[in-house]
Amino acid sequence: MQADTGLSGISAIVTSVQQTMLINDTFTDTNGTNLTAHTPDIKVSTGWAANTGAITIQNNQANSTQNFPYYSIETGQSNVTIQALVTPSGSPACGLSGRVSNATNSWDIDINISGGNLTLTIQEQAAGVFTIRATTTFTDPGAPRTVQAVFSGSNATASVNGGNTIAYGSATSNQTVTKHGINMATGWNIDNYQVTNP
Repeated sequence: MQADTGLSGISAIVTSVQQTMLINDTFTDTNGTNLTAHTPDIKVSTGWAANTGAITIQNNQANSTQNFPYYSIETGQSNVTIQALVTPSGSPACGLSGRVSNATNSWDIDINISGGNLTLTIQEQAAGVFTIRATTTFTDPGAPRTVQAVFSGSNATASVNGGNTIAYGSATSNQTVTKHGINMATGWNIDNYQVTNP
């Protein structure tokens, strides 16, 4: 008598989800080059646009010498995964931007480091007013810090180095906007910027 494995009559379906690389930028260029004059390694449309302020390339990284410049790039998709290596330089908090309409309407995934701790936040910016929608503070893991943001419908999640995930389930503003980007502060560096779908 053959043993019943419990699998008879059941077919297994394996679904493979393939990510499409929309943007990849290692910021390899001449020192002092403004991102608006720089061509990303992979892009789907136009290059970087300055929403406000100036971000330039230094030592093959995106760098800022002022607080709160916002740059964005067209991806053609609103539901995306964004990630980059973020090297902070004190306060204020800065990092990634998603679904960027302009300099005053966006979703920001920011980190701040103080006293050996790292604070990760999801912030909604509407008409220049910031509202923290999710936040967590944990021991700073040190460099490298890979910050990731995932936007899917009305859901926004954020993590650092694949952990300490935070989420917000009512991210309905700018929900169909397809530009994403970075926001920075003086002395901050961002490298290996990627946007994939989904």
